[in-house]
Amino acid sequence: MLTLRAALFYITNWVCIVREVACFEAFGRPPLLQQLRSLGAEEQFYVLWPLSLLFLLRRLKRNRFGLLAATALLVAAFSTWMAVLTSPTAILYVFYGTDTRAAAFLVEAMLAGGAQLKHRYA
Repeated sequence: MLTLRAALFYITNWVCIVREVACFEAFGRPPLLQQLRSLGAEEQFYVLWPLSLLFLLRRLKRNRFGLLAATALLVAAFSTWMAVLTSPTAILYVFYGTDTRAAAFLVEAMLAGGAQLKHRYA
């Protein structure tokens, strides 16, 4: 029942890494709660991003363009991190890890911020 507890705390992705659960099974259907690995990574991002956003906004004196630039740098950093880790021995970590999926989430945050800026200054 560790999978149920992992699902409740949104850490299924990290449990899959520790247990070395294969990304895709050749045959058969994966356990139902294993599918929550993606939701776990998203929820972890949704907890960490607002805290990071508050920190960046304070550091950048509420400069929205600076925030977009800082987010773009984070996207580049996390993308580079994922590229460095990509190897046959670390494929589970790259597939399940929150930090290796962060670039995609940050691009979404950048698009939302950019759309807000466009609407504000149009």
